[in-house]
Amino acid sequence: MSQRIKTDMKFHTDKTIEGTFVLPDTTTTKFYVDSDGNWHQWGNSDENLKKTIKELTKLIQLFYYADN
Repeated sequence: MSQRIKTDMKFHTDKTIEGTFVLPDTTTTKFYVDSDGNWHQWGNSDENLKKTIKELTKLIQLFYYADN
C-alpha cells in the first residue's frame, strides 16, 4: 500500500519553486526547482530522498512542461 507524501511549496515570479515534502515517517525533504526545471533536494537520508523523486518529477512536468 502506497502512503501519501505531503507537499508544501512556494511559487516565485521568476518561475522557481521551493518547498518541502513530509514523508509518512514524518521526516522532511526540502527541494528547489529552478526556472529551467532543474531540481535539487536535501535534508533527509538518501533512501528517503529517493522516495520523493517521483513526486518532484510530477511537479516539474505539471508546471514546466504541460501544454497550455
